Amino acid sequence: MPIYEYECEECGEITEYAAPIGQAADRKICRVCGDVAHRVLSSFVPLFIGPGFHCNDYTSYGPREGEDA
Repeated sequence: MPIYEYECEECGEITEYAAPIGQAADRKICRVCGDVAHRVLSSFVPLFIGPGFHCNDYTSYGPREGEDA
């Protein structure tokens, strides 16, 4: 479930809410001051767990020996 960030118009507090994809509200109520908080665009960092092509299937010299290009 993605986490959405909301910034309060009054106090500037940024609050995170988890909601199903496509069901995030455009506005929420600030938990600190009770004013309106609008959803802001936030960045994310993907986390790759386990082996991947960068260390298993491809080297700095090209595909592994014996592999078809």
